Amino acid sequence: LSYLFSNRTNTTLKLCDLEPRYVIQLHLDYWFMNTDTRLRMLTLCALLLWTLASSTALAAVNDVRLSDERVVFQLETGEVEFAFYPDVAPATSAHIFECVQLGLYNTNHFFRVHPGFVAQTAECEYGRLAPLNDRQKEVAHRTVPFEWKDGVVTHTAGSLSLAKGDEPHSGGSSFSIMLSPHPGLDTRYAVFGRVTRGMEVIHALEKLETKEEGGFVMPLKRVTILATYWYVTGAKPLPGLGELLPLLQGSKAGSAGAAAGDSTAVETTTTQSHGECEIALREMTARYEAVSAQVEELRSKALP
Repeated sequence: LSYLFSNRTNTTLKLCDLEPRYVIQLHLDYWFMNTDTRLRMLTLCALLLWTLASSTALAAVNDVRLSDERVVFQLETGEVEFAFYPDVAPATSAHIFECVQLGLYNTNHFFRVHPGFVAQTAECEYGRLAPLNDRQKEVAHRTVPFEWKDGVVTHTAGSLSLAKGDEPHSGGSSFSIMLSPHPGLDTRYAVFGRVTRGMEVIHALEKLETKEEGGFVMPLKRVTILATYWYVTGAKPLPGLGELLPLLQGSKAGSAGAAAGDSTAVETTTTQSHGECEIALREMTARYEAVSAQVEELRSKALP
């Protein structure tokens, strides 16, 4: 209760906005303060109902389809990987992914680290150390419409929440990674994805020394995003040189046979079915995506 009354920055604070450890502590304190068996049973029932509601909300979030695309932020202390919710926030997901593809988050930083609440990236237009080219400026300056689906997602630990101003459709490139559940933010900010790997790297930021400035809790030391890259899950690995050489040699042999009037080579080429072509096209597309992802990964590491 002392926590509730001491939090004067938010007069509309509700129990669901608290971290789980505070909720449990409140229930335990009330349990030991009362000797009445009925009150103790009510307290226990309230705690069980809260636990059930929290677990149900988390299960619902885990059932939401994740994008095949994975984005990785490389910090000094490790990597943080996240995916998008394309069915929940398609416009927001597409916008943030385009920012990633253009390298907008390279040399940007987490300007806000509020322990137990959020770690928030700066707007790419103002937070980068590297200058922006014209194309990057255009995308960084865009805003996206507010997106929300009731009962589908919630602000839980690891959720990605798009920052915005007072206007509902003012979200840009700044977003927060939730450090704990805060369902009180639901319907106010768009949840567009979640962290899939490296949450311990984000939690480690909570140990940094901070200061309060302009209503934000900010780290004294700059937390720079050194580099970023993305890849597609389930993409086929690149073929090795040993696999490529026979394919190339076979291709040359087939071309030579066709040029020499080899009817067998011509017949083999012309009798491929439409289905075989579709399979070959899908395989080539998958390999192209794998090559693209690996090239981007190499570029981000060599040229941060």
